[in-house]
Amino acid sequence: MSNEKPFDLVEIHNRLELLEGKLRHTIEKSCLNVVRQLENFQQLHSLIGDIPADLHGWPLSADVSLFLVRLVLQNRYSFIVEFGSGTSTYILLEALAKSSLRPSHASNSPIMLVYEHLSEYFQKTSILVEHCTSRKHCVLSLSPLESWSDATGNYFYYSKTDQIRTFATVLKRKRKFPLKKVLVLVDGPPGATGRWARYPALPIILDSLNGCRVSVDLVLDDTLRKDEQEVIAAWIDILKVHGFDYTLSTLPFEKGAALLSFSTFQ
Repeated sequence: MSNEKPFDLVEIHNRLELLEGKLRHTIEKSCLNVVRQLENFQQLHSLIGDIPADLHGWPLSADVSLFLVRLVLQNRYSFIVEFGSGTSTYILLEALAKSSLRPSHASNSPIMLVYEHLSEYFQKTSILVEHCTSRKHCVLSLSPLESWSDATGNYFYYSKTDQIRTFATVLKRKRKFPLKKVLVLVDGPPGATGRWARYPALPIILDSLNGCRVSVDLVLDDTLRKDEQEVIAAWIDILKVHGFDYTLSTLPFEKGAALLSFSTFQ
């Protein structure tokens, strides 16, 4: 006598319907994302012109790229810091070039400081931005990861971050275009380098801007990941300890992103 359980055709049918529904939802979601990315890419193209690389599959998608361009066009940033180079570097430089054409931004000559820890990507980015109009305002640094720590733990983060304080000091002393608004893009290093890999960005920025009265817009990519969500929570704790006012905007992009805006005015 067989002990095998007989097939339950109703149960099999229900399971197949459930799988079909999940598959349909996944396909619809994927198609919708493709349409949105194409729309964002077209808008991006209309704002800054030709883009010499396919954004889909790069660390920075078309949606967050468009968001960054609009931030640059709307705000007179005097200083931009980018942790992790690539297509985003090109996009930011082209946005700066378009921004400088606006009458209200005519005297805008911001400094852009970019960090990249891998020689391969440093070379690729160097070639990518070689002919950008605003290239002369960009300092691209090959910055191997080095040990960094605070009360939360030990990390590996970009070296040469002392440059941030140096350039901030220069801008602070400028009368024509002083240090007032800062944009920080945190898109590196990769999560594979360790837990909370991007956490050091905010403490380093705060330390570098110590004594400066500025407004900061910090954009963090890949916030669909749990690690980045925990990093944001840790950053907010730091801002609260300093007594800085802040706003956090969750951006519904392909890989998730967040805008953390704060002022060092107390």
